[in-house]
Amino acid sequence: MNSKTLILAGLAFAGTCLLSSLIAGCGQPGTQPQGPAVQSRGADTAVPRAGTEMASEVTETSDATFKDDVLSSEQPVLVDFFATWCGPCRMVAPIVDELATEHKGKLKVFRVDVDKNPQLAATYHVMAIPFLAVFKGGKLVESSSGALPKEALESKVKPYLD
Repeated sequence: MNSKTLILAGLAFAGTCLLSSLIAGCGQPGTQPQGPAVQSRGADTAVPRAGTEMASEVTETSDATFKDDVLSSEQPVLVDFFATWCGPCRMVAPIVDELATEHKGKLKVFRVDVDKNPQLAATYHVMAIPFLAVFKGGKLVESSSGALPKEALESKVKPYLD
């Protein structure tokens, strides 16, 4: 491999990382999420996120509380499986918050940090995040991976609202 090839490969790698960091935060250690606040269900589950100006209707759930929070709920539940380092998760978070506020009393909304709750992620076959799941009557009835616009997410939730 000659020196021109090495230089070009290095520049390509640096450009990819720079582009990734600009778009999605690139999972850099110490990067603070910029999404909405998350209420905590336990001492070590969630920390308010930077830039939060209003309280959220979304609560973080965990391996320990998921059954009570989600599976035992009489209302439909939207669960946002996320990670703090995930750029697309940060993009979807305000949309999830809007839906929680707009459907308050008809829909419960929770977040699951997949890094802190790997058992839940495995149980529901979460292979990519954000992973948005709708539960009704204790059963998973709808799910999707990736960032969705508000209209698409709402169309997945609406059929299950009473």
